[in-house]
Amino acid sequence: MNFSFAKTIIYGTLAQVQSAVQGGSDVNELDEYGYYPLLEAAIANKMDVAEYLLSAGAKVNVPDMTGRTALHWAVDNGNAALADLLLRHGANANAYTDSGQPALVKPILRDQGELKQLLFKHHADLDFAKDYINAKLLGHLFNLRGVVDIVDYKKRFIELSFEGFYLEFTLNVVCHSFYHFVMHYANRAFRRFQFYLRKIVDVVGNAAELVQYQQYSIDRSQYRDRIHYLLSKPIKLLPVAYEGHGISFIHSGDIWVRIDRGEYGRQHGCVNFYRIGNPSAVNENFLFNLLYVKHTKAFITKDIDTKLRLIPIAQMPIEAQSTGNCSWANVEAAIPALFFIMLQSKFHFDPSQGIFTKNRVASLQVYRAWLKWYKDREVKACIDAFHSASDARKASKASILGAILMQRCHFENFRTIHRVEQMLTILTEKKYSYILRSYLDAYCEPKLTPAGRNLREVLESHGIDPDLV
Repeated sequence: MNFSFAKTIIYGTLAQVQSAVQGGSDVNELDEYGYYPLLEAAIANKMDVAEYLLSAGAKVNVPDMTGRTALHWAVDNGNAALADLLLRHGANANAYTDSGQPALVKPILRDQGELKQLLFKHHADLDFAKDYINAKLLGHLFNLRGVVDIVDYKKRFIELSFEGFYLEFTLNVVCHSFYHFVMHYANRAFRRFQFYLRKIVDVVGNAAELVQYQQYSIDRSQYRDRIHYLLSKPIKLLPVAYEGHGISFIHSGDIWVRIDRGEYGRQHGCVNFYRIGNPSAVNENFLFNLLYVKHTKAFITKDIDTKLRLIPIAQMPIEAQSTGNCSWANVEAAIPALFFIMLQSKFHFDPSQGIFTKNRVASLQVYRAWLKWYKDREVKACIDAFHSASDARKASKASILGAILMQRCHFENFRTIHRVEQMLTILTEKKYSYILRSYLDAYCEPKLTPAGRNLREVLESHGIDPDLV
Protein backbone atom coordinates (compact mmCIF):
# COMPACT_ATOMS: atom_id res chain seq x y z
CA MET A 1 0.00 0.00 0.00
CA ASN A 2 1.37 3.45 -0.94
CA PHE A 3 1.14 5.89 1.95
CA SER A 4 1.35 9.65 1.61
CA PHE A 5 4.34 11.20 3.41
CA ALA A 6 2.05 12.32 6.24
CA LYS A 7 0.68 8.82 6.79
CA THR A 8 4.19 7.38 6.59
CA ILE A 9 5.22 9.65 9.47
CA ILE A 10 2.14 8.80 11.54
CA TYR A 11 1.89 5.06 10.85
CA GLY A 12 5.22 4.06 9.31
CA THR A 13 8.66 3.20 10.65
CA LEU A 14 11.77 5.37 10.76
CA ALA A 15 13.19 3.44 7.80
CA GLN A 16 10.06 4.17 5.76
CA VAL A 17 10.28 7.88 6.61
CA GLN A 18 13.95 7.94 5.60
CA SER A 19 13.11 6.19 2.34
CA ALA A 20 10.36 8.74 1.60
CA VAL A 21 12.71 11.67 2.18
CA GLN A 22 15.40 10.07 0.05
CA GLY A 23 12.74 9.62 -2.62
CA GLY A 24 12.02 13.34 -2.70
CA SER A 25 9.46 14.05 0.08
CA ASP A 26 9.93 17.57 1.45
CA VAL A 27 10.49 17.73 5.24
CA ASN A 28 9.06 21.28 5.28
CA GLU A 29 6.01 20.79 3.08
CA LEU A 30 2.50 21.39 4.35
CA ASP A 31 0.60 18.11 3.93
CA GLU A 32 -2.98 17.20 3.09
CA TYR A 33 -4.02 17.49 6.76
CA GLY A 34 -2.67 21.01 7.19
CA TYR A 35 0.38 19.96 9.23
CA TYR A 36 4.12 19.95 8.70
CA PRO A 37 6.05 16.66 9.04
CA LEU A 38 7.78 17.59 12.31
CA LEU A 39 4.43 18.49 13.86
CA GLU A 40 3.03 15.08 12.98
CA ALA A 41 6.05 13.32 14.42
CA ALA A 42 5.49 15.25 17.68
CA ILE A 43 1.75 14.52 17.68
CA ALA A 44 2.47 10.81 17.16
CA ASN A 45 5.16 10.91 19.91
CA LYS A 46 7.82 9.57 17.52
CA MET A 47 11.16 10.66 18.93
CA ASP A 48 13.30 8.86 16.35
CA VAL A 49 11.33 10.28 13.43
CA ALA A 50 11.48 13.82 14.88
CA GLU A 51 15.24 13.51 15.34
CA TYR A 52 15.70 12.37 11.76
CA LEU A 53 13.47 15.14 10.33
CA LEU A 54 15.44 17.76 12.26
CA SER A 55 18.72 16.34 10.91
CA ALA A 56 17.21 16.51 7.42
CA GLY A 57 16.47 20.23 7.78
CA ALA A 58 12.94 20.34 9.21
CA LYS A 59 12.06 23.77 10.59
CA VAL A 60 11.50 23.50 14.32
CA ASN A 61 9.16 26.45 14.96
CA VAL A 62 6.58 26.12 12.19
CA PRO A 63 3.05 26.18 13.65
CA ASP A 64 -0.08 24.25 12.82
CA MET A 65 -3.38 25.91 11.93
CA THR A 66 -4.00 26.89 15.58
CA GLY A 67 -0.50 28.24 16.16
CA ARG A 68 0.78 25.19 18.06
CA THR A 69 4.38 24.23 17.36
CA ALA A 70 5.98 20.80 17.69
CA LEU A 71 7.08 21.88 21.18
CA HIS A 72 3.46 22.47 22.18
CA TRP A 73 2.58 18.95 21.06
CA ALA A 74 5.53 17.39 22.86
CA VAL A 75 4.62 19.26 26.05
CA ASP A 76 0.93 18.36 25.68
CA ASN A 77 1.95 14.69 25.47
CA GLY A 78 4.19 15.03 28.52
CA ASN A 79 7.18 13.93 26.42
CA ALA A 80 10.14 15.62 28.12
CA ALA A 81 12.73 13.82 25.97
CA LEU A 82 11.12 15.08 22.76
CA ALA A 83 10.70 18.57 24.20
CA ASP A 84 14.40 18.57 25.10
CA LEU A 85 15.34 17.49 21.58
CA LEU A 86 13.26 20.28 20.03
CA LEU A 87 14.60 22.92 22.40
CA ARG A 88 18.20 21.88 21.66
CA HIS A 89 17.40 22.41 17.98
CA GLY A 90 16.14 25.95 18.58
CA ALA A 91 12.46 25.53 19.49
CA ASN A 92 11.06 28.72 21.00
CA ALA A 93 10.29 27.99 24.67
CA ASN A 94 7.92 30.99 24.66
CA ALA A 95 5.97 30.05 21.54
CA TYR A 96 2.27 30.63 21.98
CA THR A 97 -0.81 29.57 20.07
CA ASP A 98 -3.26 31.75 18.17
CA SER A 99 -5.33 31.82 21.37
CA GLY A 100 -2.33 33.18 23.32
CA GLN A 101 -1.36 30.04 25.24
CA PRO A 102 2.40 29.66 25.85
CA ALA A 103 3.99 26.21 25.99
CA LEU A 104 4.70 26.59 29.73
CA VAL A 105 1.01 26.71 30.74
CA LYS A 106 0.24 22.99 30.76
CA PRO A 107 3.35 21.92 32.71
CA ILE A 108 2.44 24.51 35.36
CA LEU A 109 -1.16 23.34 35.61
CA ARG A 110 -0.10 19.68 35.63
CA ASP A 111 2.78 20.40 38.04
CA GLN A 112 5.23 18.60 35.75
CA GLY A 113 8.54 19.50 37.37
CA GLU A 114 10.83 18.07 34.68
CA LEU A 115 9.08 19.89 31.84
CA LYS A 116 8.91 23.14 33.80
CA GLN A 117 12.63 23.08 34.57
CA LEU A 118 13.43 22.19 30.97
CA LEU A 119 11.45 25.17 29.66
CA PHE A 120 12.90 27.50 32.29
CA LYS A 121 16.40 26.39 31.22
CA HIS A 122 15.54 27.67 27.75
CA HIS A 123 14.23 30.99 29.11
CA ALA A 124 10.48 30.34 29.20
CA ASP A 125 8.75 33.45 30.62
CA LEU A 126 6.98 32.53 33.86
CA ASP A 127 5.12 35.85 34.10
CA PHE A 128 3.62 35.34 30.63
CA ALA A 129 2.32 31.87 31.53
CA LYS A 130 1.01 32.98 34.93
CA ASP A 131 -0.78 35.98 33.40
CA TYR A 132 -2.44 33.68 30.85
CA ILE A 133 -3.62 31.32 33.61
CA ASN A 134 -4.76 34.15 35.88
CA ALA A 135 -6.76 35.88 33.12
CA LYS A 136 -8.45 32.62 32.11
CA LEU A 137 -9.18 31.67 35.72
CA LEU A 138 -10.76 35.03 36.55
CA GLY A 139 -12.66 34.97 33.27
CA HIS A 140 -14.20 31.60 34.11
CA LEU A 141 -14.71 32.25 37.80
CA PHE A 142 -16.56 35.52 37.13
CA ASN A 143 -18.19 34.34 33.89
CA LEU A 144 -16.67 37.21 31.92
CA ARG A 145 -17.23 38.03 28.28
CA GLY A 146 -14.85 39.64 25.84
CA VAL A 147 -11.07 39.91 25.66
CA VAL A 148 -8.21 41.39 27.63
CA ASP A 149 -4.64 42.29 26.67
CA ILE A 150 -1.83 40.40 28.41
CA VAL A 151 1.92 40.87 27.98
CA ASP A 152 3.85 38.27 26.00
CA TYR A 153 7.52 37.28 26.41
CA LYS A 154 8.63 40.15 24.16
CA LYS A 155 6.70 42.62 26.36
CA ARG A 156 4.08 43.16 23.66
CA PHE A 157 0.35 43.21 24.30
CA ILE A 158 -1.59 40.29 22.84
CA GLU A 159 -5.35 39.80 22.94
CA LEU A 160 -6.69 36.96 25.09
CA SER A 161 -10.30 35.77 25.29
CA PHE A 162 -11.77 35.30 28.77
CA GLU A 163 -13.56 32.21 27.48
CA GLY A 164 -12.30 28.74 26.65
CA PHE A 165 -10.34 26.45 28.94
CA TYR A 166 -9.53 22.76 29.34
CA LEU A 167 -11.78 20.31 31.17
CA GLU A 168 -8.74 18.54 32.62
CA PHE A 169 -7.51 21.73 34.30
CA THR A 170 -10.96 22.89 35.35
CA LEU A 171 -11.32 19.74 37.45
CA ASN A 172 -7.86 20.14 38.98
CA VAL A 173 -8.35 23.83 39.74
CA VAL A 174 -11.83 23.35 41.25
CA CYS A 175 -10.61 20.39 43.31
CA HIS A 176 -7.62 22.36 44.60
CA SER A 177 -9.73 25.42 45.40
CA PHE A 178 -12.46 23.49 47.21
CA TYR A 179 -9.86 21.58 49.25
CA HIS A 180 -8.34 24.87 50.49
CA PHE A 181 -11.81 26.23 51.24
CA VAL A 182 -12.59 23.11 53.32
CA MET A 183 -9.35 23.57 55.27
CA HIS A 184 -9.73 27.36 55.63
CA TYR A 185 -11.18 29.37 58.48
CA ALA A 186 -13.78 30.65 56.00
CA ASN A 187 -15.41 27.21 56.25
CA ARG A 188 -16.01 27.53 60.01
CA ALA A 189 -19.81 27.84 59.60
CA PHE A 190 -19.87 24.43 57.87
CA ARG A 191 -17.52 22.48 60.15
CA ARG A 192 -20.31 20.04 61.02
CA PHE A 193 -20.27 18.98 57.37
CA GLN A 194 -16.49 18.44 57.26
CA PHE A 195 -16.77 14.72 56.45
CA TYR A 196 -18.97 15.37 53.41
CA LEU A 197 -16.91 18.33 52.19
CA ARG A 198 -13.69 16.30 52.24
CA LYS A 199 -15.48 13.52 50.42
CA ILE A 200 -16.43 15.98 47.67
CA VAL A 201 -12.73 16.80 47.24
CA ASP A 202 -12.04 13.09 46.75
CA VAL A 203 -14.85 12.69 44.19
CA VAL A 204 -13.70 15.69 42.13
CA GLY A 205 -10.11 14.49 42.37
CA ASN A 206 -11.15 11.07 41.05
CA ALA A 207 -12.95 12.76 38.15
CA ALA A 208 -9.80 14.74 37.34
CA GLU A 209 -7.86 11.48 37.14
CA LEU A 210 -10.49 9.83 34.94
CA VAL A 211 -10.32 12.74 32.50
CA GLN A 212 -6.52 12.40 32.22
CA TYR A 213 -7.07 9.04 30.54
CA GLN A 214 -9.04 10.77 27.77
CA GLN A 215 -5.81 12.08 26.23
CA TYR A 216 -5.30 10.66 22.75
CA SER A 217 -1.67 9.72 23.43
CA ILE A 218 -2.49 7.47 26.41
CA ASP A 219 -2.88 3.71 26.03
CA ARG A 220 -5.93 3.21 28.27
CA SER A 221 -5.46 -0.55 28.34
CA GLN A 222 -2.49 0.03 30.65
CA TYR A 223 -4.74 1.83 33.12
CA ARG A 224 -7.80 -0.40 32.90
CA ASP A 225 -7.46 -1.64 36.52
CA ARG A 226 -7.16 1.91 37.82
CA ILE A 227 -10.14 3.07 35.77
CA HIS A 228 -12.11 0.06 37.03
CA TYR A 229 -11.28 1.06 40.61
CA LEU A 230 -12.38 4.67 40.09
CA LEU A 231 -15.61 3.66 38.33
CA SER A 232 -16.46 1.28 41.19
CA LYS A 233 -16.64 4.15 43.69
CA PRO A 234 -20.11 4.64 45.25
CA ILE A 235 -20.28 8.29 44.09
CA LYS A 236 -18.81 9.27 40.72
CA LEU A 237 -18.50 12.61 38.94
CA LEU A 238 -18.40 11.93 35.19
CA PRO A 239 -17.35 14.91 33.02
CA VAL A 240 -18.26 14.35 29.36
CA ALA A 241 -17.40 16.39 26.25
CA TYR A 242 -19.33 16.11 22.99
CA GLU A 243 -19.59 18.22 19.84
CA GLY A 244 -17.71 21.15 21.39
CA HIS A 245 -19.72 21.15 24.63
CA GLY A 246 -18.77 19.87 28.08
CA ILE A 247 -21.21 18.76 30.79
CA SER A 248 -21.12 16.65 33.95
CA PHE A 249 -23.04 13.63 35.18
CA ILE A 250 -23.12 12.23 38.72
CA HIS A 251 -23.94 8.61 39.54
CA SER A 252 -24.70 7.36 43.05
CA GLY A 253 -26.72 4.18 43.60
CA ASP A 254 -30.03 4.61 41.79
CA ILE A 255 -29.57 8.39 41.45
CA TRP A 256 -28.38 10.05 38.25
CA VAL A 257 -27.67 13.78 37.92
CA ARG A 258 -27.27 15.80 34.73
CA ILE A 259 -25.47 19.16 35.02
CA ASP A 260 -25.77 21.22 31.86
CA ARG A 261 -26.01 24.99 32.22
CA GLY A 262 -25.92 25.63 28.48
CA GLU A 263 -28.73 25.40 25.93
CA TYR A 264 -30.13 22.22 27.50
CA GLY A 265 -30.18 23.83 30.96
CA ARG A 266 -31.98 26.93 29.74
CA GLN A 267 -34.74 24.71 28.34
CA HIS A 268 -34.93 21.87 30.87
CA GLY A 269 -33.18 23.05 34.05
CA CYS A 270 -29.46 23.23 34.77
CA VAL A 271 -29.08 20.60 37.50
CA ASN A 272 -31.54 17.73 37.23
CA PHE A 273 -31.85 14.76 39.60
CA TYR A 274 -33.31 11.47 38.34
CA ARG A 275 -34.03 8.03 39.67
CA ILE A 276 -32.60 5.30 37.44
CA GLY A 277 -35.40 3.01 36.26
CA ASN A 278 -32.99 0.53 34.66
CA PRO A 279 -30.09 0.18 37.16
CA SER A 280 -28.51 -2.79 35.36
CA ALA A 281 -27.75 -0.49 32.39
CA VAL A 282 -25.34 1.57 34.51
CA ASN A 283 -22.53 -0.96 34.41
CA GLU A 284 -18.79 -0.39 34.05
CA ASN A 285 -18.91 -0.80 30.27
CA PHE A 286 -21.56 1.93 29.98
CA LEU A 287 -19.58 4.31 32.21
CA PHE A 288 -16.29 3.58 30.42
CA ASN A 289 -17.85 4.28 27.02
CA LEU A 290 -19.55 7.41 28.35
CA LEU A 291 -16.15 8.82 29.28
CA TYR A 292 -13.91 7.54 26.51
CA VAL A 293 -16.02 7.18 23.35
CA LYS A 294 -17.14 10.13 21.21
CA HIS A 295 -20.87 10.78 21.40
CA THR A 296 -23.49 12.70 19.50
CA LYS A 297 -25.70 15.37 20.98
CA ALA A 298 -28.71 13.04 20.53
CA PHE A 299 -27.03 10.32 22.61
CA ILE A 300 -26.21 12.69 25.47
CA THR A 301 -29.49 14.60 25.55
CA LYS A 302 -31.96 11.82 24.65
CA ASP A 303 -30.59 8.30 24.32
CA ILE A 304 -29.14 8.17 27.86
CA ASP A 305 -32.55 9.06 29.30
CA THR A 306 -34.14 6.21 27.37
CA LYS A 307 -31.41 3.66 28.08
CA LEU A 308 -31.38 4.32 31.83
CA ARG A 309 -35.14 5.01 31.98
CA LEU A 310 -34.53 8.18 33.92
CA ILE A 311 -37.38 9.36 36.15
CA PRO A 312 -37.18 13.08 37.07
CA ILE A 313 -37.08 13.74 40.83
CA ALA A 314 -36.02 17.34 41.39
CA GLN A 315 -33.93 20.27 40.21
CA MET A 316 -31.40 22.51 41.91
CA PRO A 317 -31.95 26.23 41.24
CA ILE A 318 -28.63 27.21 39.66
CA GLU A 319 -28.57 29.75 36.85
CA ALA A 320 -27.58 28.97 33.28
CA GLN A 321 -24.15 30.00 31.99
CA SER A 322 -24.02 33.31 30.15
CA THR A 323 -20.69 32.73 28.35
CA GLY A 324 -19.01 29.88 26.51
CA ASN A 325 -17.26 28.47 29.57
CA CYS A 326 -19.34 25.29 29.63
CA SER A 327 -16.80 22.91 31.15
CA TRP A 328 -16.13 25.27 34.04
CA ALA A 329 -19.79 26.02 34.67
CA ASN A 330 -20.74 22.34 34.74
CA VAL A 331 -17.89 21.24 37.01
CA GLU A 332 -18.47 24.17 39.36
CA ALA A 333 -22.16 23.25 39.77
CA ALA A 334 -21.20 19.66 40.64
CA ILE A 335 -20.11 20.89 44.10
CA PRO A 336 -23.63 21.59 45.47
CA ALA A 337 -25.08 18.59 43.60
CA LEU A 338 -22.55 16.22 45.21
CA PHE A 339 -23.11 17.75 48.63
CA PHE A 340 -26.88 17.39 48.28
CA ILE A 341 -26.57 13.71 47.32
CA MET A 342 -24.40 13.06 50.37
CA LEU A 343 -26.75 14.88 52.73
CA GLN A 344 -29.78 13.18 51.25
CA SER A 345 -28.28 9.67 51.19
CA LYS A 346 -29.82 8.83 54.58
CA PHE A 347 -33.27 9.73 53.29
CA HIS A 348 -35.39 8.87 50.29
CA PHE A 349 -35.21 11.37 47.44
CA ASP A 350 -38.72 12.57 48.10
CA PRO A 351 -39.23 16.30 47.40
CA SER A 352 -42.31 16.33 49.64
CA GLN A 353 -40.18 15.73 52.74
CA GLY A 354 -39.06 18.80 54.65
CA ILE A 355 -35.50 17.49 54.97
CA PHE A 356 -35.24 17.48 51.17
CA THR A 357 -35.69 21.25 50.94
CA LYS A 358 -33.50 21.82 54.00
CA ASN A 359 -30.62 19.82 52.50
CA ARG A 360 -30.93 21.55 49.15
CA VAL A 361 -30.73 24.96 50.85
CA ALA A 362 -27.67 23.85 52.84
CA SER A 363 -26.00 22.65 49.62
CA LEU A 364 -26.51 26.00 47.93
CA GLN A 365 -25.24 27.84 51.02
CA VAL A 366 -21.96 25.90 50.94
CA TYR A 367 -21.69 26.47 47.17
CA ARG A 368 -22.19 30.23 47.43
CA ALA A 369 -19.84 30.55 50.42
CA TRP A 370 -17.12 28.67 48.54
CA LEU A 371 -17.56 30.79 45.39
CA LYS A 372 -17.41 34.05 47.34
CA TRP A 373 -14.29 32.92 49.18
CA TYR A 374 -12.71 31.75 45.92
CA LYS A 375 -13.51 34.95 44.03
CA ASP A 376 -12.22 37.14 46.85
CA ARG A 377 -9.00 35.10 47.00
CA GLU A 378 -8.34 35.33 43.25
CA VAL A 379 -9.09 39.07 43.08
CA LYS A 380 -6.64 39.58 45.96
CA ALA A 381 -4.04 37.48 44.11
CA CYS A 382 -4.51 39.63 41.01
CA ILE A 383 -4.13 42.82 43.05
CA ASP A 384 -1.04 41.48 44.86
CA ALA A 385 0.52 40.60 41.50
CA PHE A 386 -0.38 44.08 40.21
CA HIS A 387 1.75 45.79 42.86
CA SER A 388 4.91 43.88 41.88
CA ALA A 389 4.34 43.95 38.11
CA SER A 390 5.88 45.99 35.32
CA ASP A 391 3.91 48.97 34.00
CA ALA A 392 2.58 46.99 31.04
CA ARG A 393 1.47 44.05 33.22
CA LYS A 394 -0.12 46.48 35.67
CA ALA A 395 -2.24 47.90 32.85
CA SER A 396 -3.31 44.36 31.90
CA LYS A 397 -4.30 43.44 35.43
CA ALA A 398 -6.15 46.72 35.90
CA SER A 399 -8.12 45.93 32.72
CA ILE A 400 -9.12 42.53 34.14
CA LEU A 401 -10.29 44.16 37.37
CA GLY A 402 -12.26 46.67 35.30
CA ALA A 403 -14.00 43.84 33.44
CA ILE A 404 -14.97 42.18 36.74
CA LEU A 405 -16.27 45.45 38.15
CA MET A 406 -18.24 46.27 35.01
CA GLN A 407 -19.69 42.83 34.30
CA ARG A 408 -20.10 41.15 37.69
CA CYS A 409 -20.44 43.75 40.46
CA HIS A 410 -23.89 45.04 41.35
CA PHE A 411 -24.34 48.07 43.55
CA GLU A 412 -26.96 46.29 45.72
CA ASN A 413 -24.76 43.27 46.48
CA PHE A 414 -23.44 44.08 49.93
CA ARG A 415 -21.55 40.78 50.17
CA THR A 416 -19.00 42.03 47.64
CA ILE A 417 -18.36 45.52 49.08
CA HIS A 418 -14.84 44.69 50.28
CA ARG A 419 -13.94 43.14 46.90
CA VAL A 420 -15.19 46.23 45.04
CA GLU A 421 -13.27 48.55 47.37
CA GLN A 422 -10.05 46.67 46.65
CA MET A 423 -10.54 46.92 42.91
CA LEU A 424 -11.47 50.59 43.01
CA THR A 425 -8.27 51.37 44.91
CA ILE A 426 -6.43 50.54 41.66
CA LEU A 427 -9.03 51.62 39.12
CA THR A 428 -9.27 55.14 40.58
CA GLU A 429 -5.49 55.68 40.36
CA LYS A 430 -4.86 58.50 37.89
CA LYS A 431 -2.81 56.17 35.69
CA TYR A 432 -5.64 53.63 35.29
CA SER A 433 -8.79 55.73 35.64
CA TYR A 434 -9.09 55.67 31.84
CA ILE A 435 -10.54 52.16 32.22
CA LEU A 436 -13.51 53.43 34.24
CA ARG A 437 -13.83 56.46 31.99
CA SER A 438 -14.01 54.28 28.86
CA TYR A 439 -16.80 52.17 30.41
CA LEU A 440 -18.72 55.29 31.48
CA ASP A 441 -18.38 56.80 28.01
CA ALA A 442 -19.47 53.59 26.29
CA TYR A 443 -22.44 52.74 28.53
CA CYS A 444 -23.65 56.15 29.65
CA GLU A 445 -23.27 58.27 26.52
CA PRO A 446 -25.19 59.26 24.54
CA LYS A 447 -27.81 57.14 26.31
CA LEU A 448 -27.68 55.75 29.84
CA THR A 449 -27.90 51.94 29.64
CA PRO A 450 -28.75 49.57 32.55
CA ALA A 451 -25.07 48.55 32.72
CA GLY A 452 -24.01 52.18 32.77
CA ARG A 453 -26.53 53.03 35.47
CA ASN A 454 -25.26 50.15 37.62
CA LEU A 455 -21.64 51.28 37.20
CA ARG A 456 -22.53 54.81 38.25
CA GLU A 457 -24.37 53.44 41.29
CA VAL A 458 -21.38 51.26 42.21
CA LEU A 459 -19.06 54.25 42.06
CA GLU A 460 -21.42 56.58 43.95
CA SER A 461 -22.01 53.99 46.68
CA HIS A 462 -18.26 54.01 47.29
CA GLY A 463 -18.04 57.80 47.44
CA ILE A 464 -16.78 58.34 43.88
CA ASP A 465 -18.34 60.94 41.58
CA PRO A 466 -18.62 59.25 38.14
CA ASP A 467 -18.45 62.64 36.42
CA LEU A 468 -15.03 63.35 37.97
CA VAL A 469 -13.38 60.05 37.06
